Amino acid sequence: MSGGAGADEFGGFIEFFDGDTITDFSIEDSISVFDGDFNQLAANAEIVGNELRLDTTGDGVAEAVLILENGYTGPVRVTGGPIGGPEAVVFEIEAAGRFAAVVEEGSGVATVTVTRTGDVLSAATVDLTVSGAGLDPVEAADLTTPFGTPVQLSFAPGEEQITYEIGITGDLATEPAEDLAVTLSNPASAGAGGPRSPPPPRCVRILDDDISAACGSTARTAPRTLGGITCYRQPHDGDPEPSHHGAHQIPRPGVSGRRAGRHWEPDLPQAGQVEIAVGASTASFTIAVVPDTVAETHDDILATISTGPDWPAGN
Repeated sequence: MSGGAGADEFGGFIEFFDGDTITDFSIEDSISVFDGDFNQLAANAEIVGNELRLDTTGDGVAEAVLILENGYTGPVRVTGGPIGGPEAVVFEIEAAGRFAAVVEEGSGVATVTVTRTGDVLSAATVDLTVSGAGLDPVEAADLTTPFGTPVQLSFAPGEEQITYEIGITGDLATEPAEDLAVTLSNPASAGAGGPRSPPPPRCVRILDDDISAACGSTARTAPRTLGGITCYRQPHDGDPEPSHHGAHQIPRPGVSGRRAGRHWEPDLPQAGQVEIAVGASTASFTIAVVPDTVAETHDDILATISTGPDWPAGN
């Protein structure tokens, strides 16, 4: 069977449909299925490989399989509708956990993806709003895209996802990570199933990229507070041959609202020793994070170092 240009309806009795071939199926086309008494049937349509499978009973077994020769893999409209009635359109914001994106301020943009499932054959719209969230919320001056004002996303028939770019205004200020909420509202669909209620907001975190630059001097420095984070740079710039020891101390966070006891393993405060090996210029230590499922903002810790008794004078 061939339909030609434009919207075409391919119809037939279910028992005779099996094994038929369609040469030019497209998203504009539809399938009509009838029983032996000329009653139009509802059917669930699924494409597997080049096979268009039609299930008219809802048991997951196809009563007819048509071959699509042109490789079409998109959604299929059945004139009699799917079994169970018209589908609703369901909007979601793609996210890993509660974050739709985590980006550095200097990247200039955070990209979020809005998807829809269910009825993807009808035109649909949903509003997206960006606002500040958490203990350190993003403000309007931090963005180049609308803040607090809904932006309408329009899905064309067959379109299943839209990416939205949130423009970020970079600066040289040292500051904590900032959060914003992405909220969907006012869903609408031209389909008979209508839309479902939108999902809860998702978070986007913008990480400051100025602290590491400010702390990046190779010269020895006194402790400095940069946007609530204390930096200290003590390079191992003397004789690289002897092995030196330095104690590390991690006091409880001094920032109001930041919790410690259940977030770190072992609990804070803690102290230990870091060894800079012979010939080495750096060393590191690890603080294990205790995962949980609590929706919360970031926590801060403060790490300080002090030299051991065998540290050479002047270094």
